[in-house]
Amino acid sequence: MTIELTESQRQAIREHPASPIVLRDPATEARYVLIPAQMYGRMRALFTDDAFAVEEAYALMDQVAMNEGWNDPALDAYERVDPRKKQ
Repeated sequence: MTIELTESQRQAIREHPASPIVLRDPATEARYVLIPAQMYGRMRALFTDDAFAVEEAYALMDQVAMNEGWNDPALDAYERVDPRKKQ
């Protein structure tokens, strides 16, 4: 469902483009938050009942680590001086 913004909502978005806009229903006093669709798309999983399986993120976490240099042979020196490992 899509509804049109009011002029006051458009003005609030222009004045605070990086902030969520809080809307109040004067009849019920309920409050709602207006955010850009792109931001909602990134947060959408937080609003579902689907169980999050961290295992699904392992491959991505590994890729990020590799991109940040965790596979750099120079870091092997830290493995040799790890105080938790028995020498």
